[in-house]
Amino acid sequence: MKEWLTNWPFWLGSVAFAAIVLGYWKLIGHPLGASGSYARVADAASDREQAAREIALSDEAAMEAALRAATAAEFGSEAVPASMRGGPSSDSSANGLFSGDGTGLMPWTAHLTFLLMMVVGGFVATILRGGWTPVLDLGATHTKFFGHGIAAGVSLLVAGGFIGFGTRMAGGCSSGHGLSGCARLQPGSLIGTASFFGAAVGVSLLLERLFG
Repeated sequence: MKEWLTNWPFWLGSVAFAAIVLGYWKLIGHPLGASGSYARVADAASDREQAAREIALSDEAAMEAALRAATAAEFGSEAVPASMRGGPSSDSSANGLFSGDGTGLMPWTAHLTFLLMMVVGGFVATILRGGWTPVLDLGATHTKFFGHGIAAGVSLLVAGGFIGFGTRMAGGCSSGHGLSGCARLQPGSLIGTASFFGAAVGVSLLLERLFG
């Protein structure tokens, strides 16, 4: 068991990632991405409201039903034209895969479960591998550049802010673009992944040259 919880051969890791990402897309119908799930959890209420508005504007039957209800509420049911009293003329009850409300969005609880299970999975794997020791730093390299205590904490806070900004601006993170997007050969994901991995390699080489 311990051997299987260490670094896998590159080909085996590639097969496992491909199976998870493409299987998720095929079965769930949504791209797999950590930042996307975090955004859904953080913006659950606003996302649902926006999706409902977009569906209402694009669905003639739903728009008709909304106008009929608003007219009846404001002026009374007698103000609703007779042609509109029988209900919408087309079926507007198509449900999303998970939400059941026609928005097509996975509920925020599903995204929250996904995020929590990543933490739980990593913790369980570490325990099974043995030698788990809690630490308050990110290793010798990070300590060398940023020190301990407040300085290290501020560096992580600033880095997290940049990562969040970049992720929002790019429309996805390394898992969303690098795994889901590249696996589906999305042009934006291919360009984005080449950009952030290229930048990471460049910064690493620069740091090694300056501080190595």
